[in-house]
Amino acid sequence: EVMALVLGRRLWRDFKRKRQLKKVPRSEQTAYAAAVEFIMNEQTASELELAPLCEEYEALLPVTENFVRRIKSLLKLEQVDERYTTLFNEEVRVRG
Repeated sequence: EVMALVLGRRLWRDFKRKRQLKKVPRSEQTAYAAAVEFIMNEQTASELELAPLCEEYEALLPVTENFVRRIKSLLKLEQVDERYTTLFNEEVRVRG
């Protein structure tokens, strides 16, 4: 779904901005990608387990778990968040 991609990019952009992260080290890229996909699946109420996702991305589970916690903490995500989901509102601003 296109909107899920847009919202996933928003989540990543917001995280990078708050963390002041310019470039992700190559060794961490797959774990960050898996973490973002996992969080976005939570935001759409999809049930996806992290371990199989890490296998798919060839990312280490403990590193990815740490990144999931880091992203959620920095963006203050405790549950489904209207900034990153369409579950509450069909009309989501693309910029914002």
